[in-house]
Formats: sequence, C-alpha cells, structure tokens
Amino acid sequence: MATKTKAPAFGGLDRTKTLGENTVNAGPVVLDSNVTLKNPDGTGFQGGSLNVTLPNALLSEHLSIAEVGGITLHTDSVTGETAVFYNGVQIGTEILLNGGLGVKFDHPVSDAAATALARAFAYSTTTNQPSGTARAVTFTATDAEQSITTATMKITVKPENDAPVVSSLGPMSSQTPGSITSGFVIDGDAQVINPDPSGFKGGKLTVHLANATTTDQLYLSDGPWTITGTKVYLYGNLVGTLSTNGAAGHDLVLTFKGNSFIPDEQMSALLHQVSYRSTASTPSTQPRDVTFTITDAEKSSVSTHVTLSFENHTPSILASSPDGGISVISVGAVGQHANNLSSNPVVSPDGTEVAFLSTASSLLQVPTNVSIPAFSSPQVLVKNLHTGEVTLASSSATGDVGNQASTANIIFTQDGSKVEFYSKASNLVPGDTNGTSDIFVKDIATGAISRIDPNDPNNQDIVNGFKAISSDGSKIVFDGAGIGSPHSIFIQDVATGDVTFVCYGNVYNQNLAFSPDGTKIAFLSYPQDVSPGSNPGNMQLYVKDLATGQLTVESSDSAGHVGNSATTGAFSFSPDGTKIAFTSYSTNLVPGQGFNGIFIKDLQTGAITELTVDASSYSSHPVFTPDGAHLIFTSSDIGPTYGGSILMASLPATSVTSATLTEDAARKTLNAAGTFYFADADAKDTHAVSVAAPDGALGTLSAKVVSDMNGTGAVVWSYVVDETKVEPLAAGQTKVETFALKLDDHHGGSVTQNVSVTLTGTGGATPMVASFALAPETMDAPTSGPELWASAMASLSGVSEAAPQLFDVLEKRAAALEAAHAHGPTGAFEGAGTEIAHLAAQIDPAITHVLETLWSDLSSHGAGTATAHQIADGVEAIATHLRDALHAGHAGDPLLV
Repeated sequence: MATKTKAPAFGGLDRTKTLGENTVNAGPVVLDSNVTLKNPDGTGFQGGSLNVTLPNALLSEHLSIAEVGGITLHTDSVTGETAVFYNGVQIGTEILLNGGLGVKFDHPVSDAAATALARAFAYSTTTNQPSGTARAVTFTATDAEQSITTATMKITVKPENDAPVVSSLGPMSSQTPGSITSGFVIDGDAQVINPDPSGFKGGKLTVHLANATTTDQLYLSDGPWTITGTKVYLYGNLVGTLSTNGAAGHDLVLTFKGNSFIPDEQMSALLHQVSYRSTASTPSTQPRDVTFTITDAEKSSVSTHVTLSFENHTPSILASSPDGGISVISVGAVGQHANNLSSNPVVSPDGTEVAFLSTASSLLQVPTNVSIPAFSSPQVLVKNLHTGEVTLASSSATGDVGNQASTANIIFTQDGSKVEFYSKASNLVPGDTNGTSDIFVKDIATGAISRIDPNDPNNQDIVNGFKAISSDGSKIVFDGAGIGSPHSIFIQDVATGDVTFVCYGNVYNQNLAFSPDGTKIAFLSYPQDVSPGSNPGNMQLYVKDLATGQLTVESSDSAGHVGNSATTGAFSFSPDGTKIAFTSYSTNLVPGQGFNGIFIKDLQTGAITELTVDASSYSSHPVFTPDGAHLIFTSSDIGPTYGGSILMASLPATSVTSATLTEDAARKTLNAAGTFYFADADAKDTHAVSVAAPDGALGTLSAKVVSDMNGTGAVVWSYVVDETKVEPLAAGQTKVETFALKLDDHHGGSVTQNVSVTLTGTGGATPMVASFALAPETMDAPTSGPELWASAMASLSGVSEAAPQLFDVLEKRAAALEAAHAHGPTGAFEGAGTEIAHLAAQIDPAITHVLETLWSDLSSHGAGTATAHQIADGVEAIATHLRDALHAGHAGDPLLV
C-alpha cells in the first residue's frame, strides 16, 4: 500500500503587518523574518516552487528577493536568468509571475533553504500616497511530491508625512563681483515638491544668510510673488505674511495662510525669486553661505545650503569626455520614478533636453484640477537635463492633457524651443474636429500650442513624412512611394527642386536619415528591395555614401558578416558621422554578446560594439547626444520602473582637435568634424564659442557649444573646403590650417583651443582644358550609345598630355553614378536580344541631346577654360537622361530601373 504524502506547511507567518510609508519608500522590506517552510515527508522541495503574489498590485508596488539569511542572487549576462543560492549552493531560478514573483526549485532544496527563501521575500512601493487599506499577500509552496500549500498575510502601508524634497538648489551659485551690489537671484533652477498632496498651505519659507551684516539684504526679485508691507501675494492674491523682511542682515521669512493652497510649482517659483545684494561701498567677495528652510502643510521641513561664490573660474579643456556611467532620464524633477512605460527618446539640438513618449503620470507635477495621462494614452514629455524638470508637451495652452494618444514622431525645432509631434487628441487646440491625427507644435517655455493644417499645400511635405532633411537644410531624402516610384529613394535639392535617384530600398517605418555632414544616408530595408532579384532576407541597416556611391550593410559584424536576424527601430549617426547606433535581434554581431539590442558601428574601421546595460533588459531606440559622449535609449524592465525607462549611457570619447584631409577629385567638397570637451567649476555658467580663422585659409570652420550644463559641455566643430581649392597642391604637399576656438563663460573667463586641419595634395590637380568642343558631325555618325560616347571623347581638343588625369576624374565620378543608377544584378541585360535594340532608339536621342547642350555651352566660350568637374557634370546629366529613358520605356520590368 502506497504511503500517503503530506503537504508542505508554513509556520509562524504573520497574519497582518503594518509597514510605514517612508520605510517601504526607502527600499524593499522583508515580509516576514520568522516564517518557516517544511516538507513533513522529508523529501525537500526539488522539482517544486515557492511563489509570492500580490493580487491587483499597483504599478508602484514591487515584490523582490532580498539577499539575507544566506540567500544570494546571480543574473547570467547572456541568458538573463537569475539563479537563487542558499549558503553558496544553487537551489532554483527566479521566475516572474502575474502580480508576483517566484522561484522554481530545479536543484535540491532542504527545509532550511526553503525557510530562508520564504524569509527573503520583500515588498516596496514608490507611491507617496498609499491608500492605507489592507492588501492580501499569498505564499504558495509546492514540494518534491507536487503537494501544494498556501498561506496568506495582509499588509497595510500606513501613510506618513513626507518632508519636502528639493532638487537643483546649489550647492554653488557663482556670481561676478560686480553683481554683489546690483543684486542677483540666488538660484533660478531650484525645484521643490511636497510628496504629500497637501502642498504648502500653512507652511513657511525661511532664508538665512550666515554671518550677515547690516549691509546684507535678502529680497524677492520680480515675479508672481510680491510683498507689500507685511503681506505676501501670489498673482495678486493674499496668501501669507512677511514675518521678517530680509533687510539689514535679518532672515527673510514668509509664512503662508492655512487656507491658501500653494502647489509645488508655485513654491518652486518662489525660490526662483529669492535674491541677494549688498549696500556696502566695498563689499566683500568672500564666499557666503545661504540656508533655505522649507516647511510644508504637515509641518515637515527640509533645509538646503547654497554657497555664494564671487570668484569666476576659467573653463578648462578636457582630454576626453567625463564618465557618468548609466543614469535614468525618465524620472521626475526630484527623482520620482516613472509608474509606467517611457520610450522613443529624441534629443534637442543643444543636448539639454530630451523628449519622449510616456504613460507615466508620476513624472509630472500636474496642477490642481488637471487630468492625468491614462495608462492607455501615451503623451509627449520633455525632460530638462539641467534642471530635471519634466514638462508635458501634449497638452493644451491651459494645461489640459491630450485626451487621446500621441505617437513617436517627435521633432525638436532647430533652436530647441519647440517640439513637433503627432497626436489623435481633439482637445489640444480649439476647433479640432477632423477626428484624425494632427501635427502639433508646442512652445516648451510658454505652453502655447498650434496645429499644422494638413490641407495647406505648404505642409504636405511634413504631413506625408517618409523624408529627412540634411542638417544644412539644402537637401531632402525621401521614399519614392509618394511620387509613384515605390521601393526607390531620392534626394531633392531644396534650392533648385531637382530630384536625383539614390538607390533602391523600401524604407521601413520612416527610418531614413542624413549623416550630420550630409554626405551619407542611412535607412532600414529588406535586402530584396535594395537589390531587386536577390534572395529575401531579414531587415538590415544600409548606409549609402553619396560621394562614392558605395552602399554597405552596417548591421554586420567587424568582418562584414550580415546580422542573422532583423534590425529594427530607430538608429542614430554620431555627431561627427563616423559611427551609427542601431537596434538588432541578431546574435552574431559581437562575440559573446548578450541580448541587449543596441550596437554601435564604426563606419571608418568596421569595428562594432554592444551597449551593455543589464542582462535581463532589452534596449532600443538609441540616439546620440550632440556631444557624442552619451547615448540615450529605451530600456525595458530595469530599475524600479514598470515596463521601460529612458536611460543615458556615457560613451568613451576623446577630444578631437585635428584632422587630415587628402585631395580627392571624386568629391566636390572635403569635410572634417570633431568634438572637444570642457569643464567649468562654476556649474551654473553657460558658454559660447567663437572662431578665428588663419590668414589664407582655403576652408571654413564653424563651431557650437552643446550639452552645456552642470559644469561640463562640449564644442562641436566642422570644417569644409571646396575640393578644387586643394587641387593645386603637389603630391605629398601639405597645408596646415589652424583655427583658434575661444570658449567664453560670459563672466570674463575664457580658454582658447586650437583646431588644426592638414590638407594633403595628390599631384592630381585637375588639368585645365584650353578648349572643349564636340565636332558637330559627331552627333549624327554613331548609331549606339557607347559609340557616341567614344566619339565624343575622341573629339576633345586642347587636353594635351594631361588627359590621363582628366579621364581619371571622369572615371571616379562615373563609377559613383554607375553605382547609384545600377539597373540590377550583374549580367541582367545578357541575352536581352531585341530589348537592347529597342532601347537604343531611346538612349541615343537622350545622350545626343545632352552632348549637344554640353558642346554648345562650353564651345560658345571660345578659348575659355573648363575643368574636369564641369565635364563630369555633363556626364552626370547624361547618366540621368539615360536612366530616365530606361525607366520610361520599361516601367515595371524587373531587369531595369
């Protein structure tokens, strides 16, 4: 007769437990340190499990396993699995449950080990407004015989008063000596919140200047807060009294009425008005200490110190970018964690702000009586990296949150003051009754918002999408689907309107971009769309060099082996255009890689690296900051955030202050770019850069300051020179152009960094043609395109012995055109038979027309000169007409354009 097994048993589990709000806000707290778990059969728990669940858990609540009582954890960097150990011996693997957490016992587990694990389960929450109601937590154990037992405890999080939280106040306020007598705001970036919903009614602000004398004054500068006599007003409404006025060395003390609700944003505005000045004839420039003490409605208080410094520090140039590790961007102004998803980051041109989609209401300090974004309705948020402040962009001018979802098409304007985005919301502007998605433009500072009229012909380019604009605004690259030419990519010259075919490709999800210098484009496409007739494959990242015509797959390893899975989502060029970051599911790009998703490819060397974040997370949507020293991206399930966070990772970056360019007749311009980094002990300083060019410089260099915040920043520079200006240099001859870049902190401190560009000649200076003519009889003699071209070249006169160099120029330019206008795989026309004969009738007239025009234009100049570039431009025109003739005569033929 079989022995009847007994179910495992819990012992000593508390039936109820009360946890203080501030305790569980600070970190995980074990649920019960005295519970026991035993299997009466003596066979242990291998093959079973221990699960702890919190039904209907809020987004702010988390269960975890604490490393206590011999329990330790280890997460595998490749698989992402977390192994659980007891006294150094593995007992199981952590598993995620709906509303809870568990451990699968896939190793031998004794009663002692099971008990230690039961005592390690912990609870935490990020909410500062707990309900105070009891919540059921269920422990479920399964032993080796698959017998199951459960036990339940109830936990209550007791609401507690939270002290105000201050951020971005101090620790240093750097001022010029001259400002001591004129007066200045002590800190205009400070933010304060009361985690409790009661605000600051009945509270107080005290500002104390250490060692104050009768010549010291604390006062309020102009703003929404005003003082008349002993009465304190906010926007003209009486809200408090002035206890001491800050004059003659006294404290500045404002006490608020108990019936005047003062929300966080208005208390922050008050801090922005607190100012200091001295009436002394020769004021001291020694540092001064100021203490802000803020008391909230519950009489909880916090004090923060600020040092006033009147010594200006000169900025210094750094050899490399500062290492900041990985930080979370999707947090509120005072560090409150997101209670829901955030994704799709976009960085402002100056690198000081990040816009992203989010369904996390906890990031905002929403004004009273304004609705909160719902879980199912993503909104556009803008994070100021300098102050930490988070602004809701998808809101009306009066602050009402969008009543429907916004999408990921977020763009900053060039000056960074506004964001453009798509939204289905109908309440952002009056009269929005079209029932569809619209494009909105939000002024971040003023809150003003406008809708772009989709029916206005001037807005069609914006509405249609599938395009990207070069950084100088001169070119637009777009998918040809909108002009009846799908699976093709074109570039339009904004000034002339001319449209040029670039390559084949079915652009995926509007992922199309210029490199920062406009010499390359990148896009996502399937290989069969890029090379018609090739075998189908996974979506990949392509980069097209517009000067050389070279098209490469960059979602590949360092040896050029293409990724074995799909590349998807957003990608980003580095500011200097030498690298590209992208997201891929491939597992063959980096040896020993994990499954983190983001890779950075060096476009010059082919080297590729993986961005390592956390083994259990998957990252996507990478975007470089303008200084090239950070990558901002979306990462899933990391930290105390539900679903996804916006993170910023530091990248090792060396200051670049020199470049070498070699004359290349195949290019019209030669370009270089670089970034150097700086630091300033005066963390509140902002900086500007000016450029002094050397005498006789052939090229021009421009520079701008980016990511200028919290005492560090970068200067991004770019250099361009017309290739024809370098042509006269002999082979090996060099010309060094050194530009002086002066970095100024606006307070008299400056530092100069030289940037040198070395130009090297190849001895292939473009020969000047004494005369250029195509014999008129040439136009009628040939009967085929190749014969016509040969006759045209043979009719060149005045080239003399420099002909080989000239033809070398033509060959390089023609090679680029051939790659750009390729008709398909090699041998596609072989055996075409009558097709070729049919084409000749259309090709020859097109070529004849261009040659006649070219001959007429140049020969009319008599003895004038023409460079090889002018001739090559004619070759480009011929190639364009040739392609148009092929396309028009054989639309839809898979062997042709």
